[in-house]
Amino acid sequence: MTNQPTLEFRFSPIYNAMLSSSSDEIPNEADILEYIKKLENAWSNVGENILSALNEITGLSWYEENVVCYVVGKHIPFSDPLTIPVYALHPIDYAIDVVTHELIHRLLLQPKNIDDTEAKWSKLYEEMDGQSENVIDHVRVHAVHELLYLKLFDEGRLARDKAEVAKLAEYKQAWDIVEERGAQDIVSQFV
Repeated sequence: MTNQPTLEFRFSPIYNAMLSSSSDEIPNEADILEYIKKLENAWSNVGENILSALNEITGLSWYEENVVCYVVGKHIPFSDPLTIPVYALHPIDYAIDVVTHELIHRLLLQPKNIDDTEAKWSKLYEEMDGQSENVIDHVRVHAVHELLYLKLFDEGRLARDKAEVAKLAEYKQAWDIVEERGAQDIVSQFV
């Protein structure tokens, strides 16, 4: 167990090529490396606070010392391996929010944390019978993320997150459930 992992932003030409189709317009390697510098700078200002707040909000621990975050030209973000695209049309704090979202997934899915929260996780599945696994998973992620936004940032970033994912039905549905039940209630009962 470690208090907080270190986060390393990394570019892999092979991984980038594997995730991008030849028809995609993707940033070139130099642009991605420049973007990584911006990410590293932004993360150096808030990363430690984000990781500490995640521990505090969830009561969960990290069981990995290092997390590599691959930065690719174009792809959907995901948590394992942690991967985000270049968000050229968004401010850098948006990318930090996406990294944070994926880190919440990782924290909740640390093997020891799964064992420790299995009963709560099962209860959530029972209460949300009929919802997809993606919705149920994102209810917990969004609830934790909302508490983090309000603790470290502001309602504007929270509102931006909700607006950005509103076009994705299951993500929006998860946010609707969080709004209805309350983020703190969800975290207290199911994390």
